[in-house]
Amino acid sequence: MKICILTTFFVVIIISVISHSRSERICKRPITKHLRHAVLSSTVSKRSYTETGLRFEVVYSQNVISWSRFHSFKMSVMDAATGFWEKSLSVKEPSGKNSLIKRNCLYDVGYVNAENDAVHCNRCLKEVTCGNYSIPAKYLTGCYEIHYGSEDVRIYEKGEGIQPNKFLLFVDRMSDEMCQDSTAAYTIVCELHEETERPIAAYINFCPQYLDEKEEFDEETVVTAVHELGHALGFSSELFPYFRDEYGNPRTKRHPKTIDRYFHTWAVLQVVDTLILPTVLHEARIHYNCPHLDGVDLENEGGEGTSGTHFEKRLVGNEVMSGSTSRSLRVSRLTLAFFKDTGWYDVDLNATKNWEYGKNLGCDFVMKSCYEYMERNRYGKSLKPYCNEIGVRRCTDIKTNGICYIVKHRNILPREFQYLTRDATYGEDPRYYSGKPGLYDYCPLYTEVDNFLGNPITASCEDEENNQRMTTNYYLQDFGQQSICLEHGDPWTINYKYTSNQIRATCHRYVCKYKGTLFLDFHGEEIRCPWKGGGTEVKIAGWDGIQCKVLSFVHLLLLYALNGLMEHNNMRRRRTILQIQMETELRNRVTLNLSQMT
Repeated sequence: MKICILTTFFVVIIISVISHSRSERICKRPITKHLRHAVLSSTVSKRSYTETGLRFEVVYSQNVISWSRFHSFKMSVMDAATGFWEKSLSVKEPSGKNSLIKRNCLYDVGYVNAENDAVHCNRCLKEVTCGNYSIPAKYLTGCYEIHYGSEDVRIYEKGEGIQPNKFLLFVDRMSDEMCQDSTAAYTIVCELHEETERPIAAYINFCPQYLDEKEEFDEETVVTAVHELGHALGFSSELFPYFRDEYGNPRTKRHPKTIDRYFHTWAVLQVVDTLILPTVLHEARIHYNCPHLDGVDLENEGGEGTSGTHFEKRLVGNEVMSGSTSRSLRVSRLTLAFFKDTGWYDVDLNATKNWEYGKNLGCDFVMKSCYEYMERNRYGKSLKPYCNEIGVRRCTDIKTNGICYIVKHRNILPREFQYLTRDATYGEDPRYYSGKPGLYDYCPLYTEVDNFLGNPITASCEDEENNQRMTTNYYLQDFGQQSICLEHGDPWTINYKYTSNQIRATCHRYVCKYKGTLFLDFHGEEIRCPWKGGGTEVKIAGWDGIQCKVLSFVHLLLLYALNGLMEHNNMRRRRTILQIQMETELRNRVTLNLSQMT
């Protein structure tokens, strides 16, 4: 099996950027042009290496250690991020030998002596760097200077090296040329294993301006670290040529530029690079419900360091290895399948968060352009995850909401980016309107925005700090681990006279009580959800009467009550089907069908 690239043609037209959501940062990373291979130690380690679980050996720079927030950063961010990957990945068949990073010779004149694990040079150089960090001697080979006519002279002794199942990670915090605009962090892969070519050392730099703007390290900081570690472990375009199949054989010829290219044509022509890897393809076909999907697209925007080294943002949305970061990123089976297909790791495919973006939307969504999908689904069918309601807030998944982000450009857009009608743009010429610039091919989507009616809250229903950030709470929201995003059947009426057509989703706490009954909490007022469906009008007298029809639940609502429901019923077999049939008629009835499999 080879890594294949499907290609079509597209004329690039540059349009000036209008604005972007503060909660999202585009990931750019320097591409390593020349990857180094480490040297296996000639001696077998005295320790037993029956353990294959991936382990990180993290070395922090003085810039990080001397930082007043170092301990908080280490425990809250780095320990959490490395812990996730350590639970998810195991090193496939590690050897019993440590790896040594080669020392450098002046003018690169020298050779490696396998007998003494040393480099022999005309002149040994003291420093070997990974990114901006000088690698400690304990990880390096020895070095001898060549003396013609006599024995070579040892200048540096060899170190212990990197243990077989470990990954050497250098973490820095410094401002450099890469820390421009909204860059949060970047990764440089430094060293490959001599035999398997698995990456074994990398450098991650967290830009100070990104970290310093945060009063506390939140979920976004953690997922940013998880994302960057994903690049270090293998999700990098320069590493694609080194992948192995399930038997350990190279997937491609051993030359970084050897990649097969195929031609693929859309009604709207675009350049598309597509990964064709067996496990990735299998998981993508299941997720999108597209049995004949031919590959998973890589990002085609953002320039070098973004394009070609992430999943296509338009198709994966808030997946962790998309090209921009935000608080709601999810590690999906798609990313873990990718690491399985590298041939370097055994993977726990269940070590994921719930990822709903694009789920079951079919081949039209994942194989056609945004333009074609919106044309096909505009009449009588949902456009999600795309949208045509400027400024309207809806749920993007069970835990997050966003607004329909549409901007006006100075010039008429190319035909392939004209997705909207005059109805969507309030009678103005729709040829000037599109989704926000960035990585979405100008498709209009529901986008996370850190603002709700002037309150500086995030789009995550799980963010407990939102409870303190809100100064007005007309929609009786609650935030925390037991909160979910609910879409409104009709616009809510406040004080019997104020209605907002743009607020169509809010965050509320759910409670699973006796006999598996589900309640929704409206800031202290609990509303029972009917088992057999039927319309219900909700009035909260304490707030001068907020009226709404029974909420139209997003389809994963009851899954978050699943554990409590099963524990109450003392079910022996943890297999329950929960199906919510959505009705959007005038009564906005919600039908809950529950069947148990024994």
